[in-house]
Amino acid sequence: MTYRQLVYSALKGAVGRLDPHSEFLDADSYQELQDDTEGQFGGVGLMVGTKDGQITVIAPMDDTPGSRQAS
Repeated sequence: MTYRQLVYSALKGAVGRLDPHSEFLDADSYQELQDDTEGQFGGVGLMVGTKDGQITVIAPMDDTPGSRQAS
């Protein structure tokens, strides 16, 4: 095991125990995350749920196209 592998393993273990959402990323993993998440995201901005077994719009999210009234 190289020194880098030892340090990365220690960091992954330490950060991974912080909470369920924390993860240590090495340089390659970080770059892959950046590549996957760059750009723009879109959507109508609606909260949905199920009612009587059917997918139902619960409410629009503030400041999204779903919250604007039709003209």
